[in-house]
Amino acid sequence: MLGDKDAFEELFKSVETAYAEMDTVFTTNGLLGMETPGQDARMREGASGLYLDVFATKVFPFEFDDVATAVWNHFRGNDKHNGVVYENATKNLETSSDIIMEAFTMEVMDRKSRASFRNKQVVRRFVEADRQVVVWVGRGHGLQHTNSPFSSFGFVEKGYVVTKRPTSLTPGHDGFTIVQMCTLSLPQMAAGCSIDRTAAGEFTEFVMNVIAASASASQELIENVLLEQTLKKRQEIHVLPSS
Repeated sequence: MLGDKDAFEELFKSVETAYAEMDTVFTTNGLLGMETPGQDARMREGASGLYLDVFATKVFPFEFDDVATAVWNHFRGNDKHNGVVYENATKNLETSSDIIMEAFTMEVMDRKSRASFRNKQVVRRFVEADRQVVVWVGRGHGLQHTNSPFSSFGFVEKGYVVTKRPTSLTPGHDGFTIVQMCTLSLPQMAAGCSIDRTAAGEFTEFVMNVIAASASASQELIENVLLEQTLKKRQEIHVLPSS
């Protein structure tokens, strides 16, 4: 599954481009200066057509280093996949522990529909002086000959997760960390398929619902890890040494 060298070479280049474009993306959707919790989804017009922009900000009551580690462990692993993964190949790039190659097949669903997609993506971490940035780029296409109404659709996607310290908190409230998530998805139809505008609209809504649910699930899973770590530390502190 990881043998498509040309596809991954293109994704490697795209992840660098996506990183360079991040501040522009965050300026467009308002995340660049946002420090209050919230989540939203918008349709925007880009050079390649209409695309989805799903973004969220969450404030975690934990130290930056702990949150940054939990975020990277989450997005480098399989827990980030909010669906049923039944084929998966993952590889850490030998020259860097900050780059992950993935090829997987996953079934995702919302309240009305479900669909399976074959995906390739690259996930990369960038550690800056004042923030950690996780970027991923990927492509997915629907599995043909399935009962899904979206088997002739696919998508091109890029996403960001920024972990940073808040700048707006008053002194003495420094035990908080901001995590911002943003996914841009460009729905596409398979080559040779006639355009069905109704189906295209339904697929766009489906993708938006799946991305929003995935972001919420990731936030919850990361917070659960941090809570478990905090509880474990407190238990260790209160354990009395045996006599």
